[in-house]
Amino acid sequence: GLTTGIGLHLASSATAVTGAGRLLYVNHTGATSTTGILAEFASAANDETVIHKITASDALALGVACQISASSMTTGTAIQASNLNALTSGIGLHLASSATAITGAGRLLYSNHTGTTGTSAILNEFASAAADETVILRVTASAALAAGVMLDLTGAAVTTGNIIDIG
Repeated sequence: GLTTGIGLHLASSATAVTGAGRLLYVNHTGATSTTGILAEFASAANDETVIHKITASDALALGVACQISASSMTTGTAIQASNLNALTSGIGLHLASSATAITGAGRLLYSNHTGTTGTSAILNEFASAAADETVILRVTASAALAAGVMLDLTGAAVTTGNIIDIG
């Protein structure tokens, strides 16, 4: 019957939590788990409820708000947003920023493959089975973009490949 209270509250004002320190640590050391779920947040809410929220309330200068590490994963999926089948006017993934000082090193979205080979690899793909007036990819500049560039394709090191392949 909890309404305005807090079911579990972990609080710390420590200013020197080290790399081994944790406020909450869930550790599953089993090698296998047949369709197991180790931690789940479930809700039957049908309103504006936020099911999971991560808030950095200060600069977090060189920190990370959410880190997913899967360095040994070979065939799994690191992040999955699936079963969005009822989506109509909602958004499956939303990245938003009103930053006015993103520098040359800053990115709102950054996909970086540093491997030197990828046998017939496709690093980023937008696929659709739409058979109507659907727009699969749109790049929009909603302001003057005075000295900016709408699309920058750089292929100085490409020797035998293609910069654009329209098949």
